[in-house]
Amino acid sequence: MAALGSEVLGPVRIGGVGSAVRTLLPDALAALAAAHPRLVPTVVDGEAVDLLPRLAGGELDLLLVESWAPRPLTVPEGITLRTLVSEEVYVALSAHHPLADRATLDLTAPADLGELADTAWACCPPGTEAYEALVQTLRARGIEPDIRHLLADHPTQLALVSRNLTACLAPAMSRRPAPPGVRFLPTRPALRRDIRVAWPTRVQSPPVRACLSALATAVPGASKGEWEE
Repeated sequence: MAALGSEVLGPVRIGGVGSAVRTLLPDALAALAAAHPRLVPTVVDGEAVDLLPRLAGGELDLLLVESWAPRPLTVPEGITLRTLVSEEVYVALSAHHPLADRATLDLTAPADLGELADTAWACCPPGTEAYEALVQTLRARGIEPDIRHLLADHPTQLALVSRNLTACLAPAMSRRPAPPGVRFLPTRPALRRDIRVAWPTRVQSPPVRACLSALATAVPGASKGEWEE
């Protein structure tokens, strides 16, 4: 039915990592509702490790997934990826942490690394891109991270940071809103995360194309043409 005529209609099933769903998707969904009132989007949040098999298996039509520089995302054959947003990642610390007054956290400096070695961390659960990025970033510098809190939601992680209970990695789009008492330190070398849109390469249905167009319109700097094949 979705392919009949010029009107885009029917269901489109979207999955995404929580921060992207919260920050990027509302404007795109509003644009879809205005342009295609008979299109029926549904949304589920989750991590790429759980959502990609559902996309490959046909349960979902399109995903917003994350790819961290220390842990680039790999996808099954037959899935197309396009970068939607590239952003800086900060180390979030309590204002009472010994490193909180630094302008930049130097991941090559022994003094900074020594303080991080004694710091407890909050992170998304094992198997997620965020967890593996944190572990690989610190292990590459000789630190085995003390991960005490496994929390998928960045605002919950930051709530613990604000009470000086933990530290976490916070992508730029997860910084707002943040509770009082949290400092966000850029790192040297810089840490980065991409948000990418993923869909089955062979599925170019009108609902999927409409979603890609809405995302390209809603996100500053995104190029609609780069996403169409």
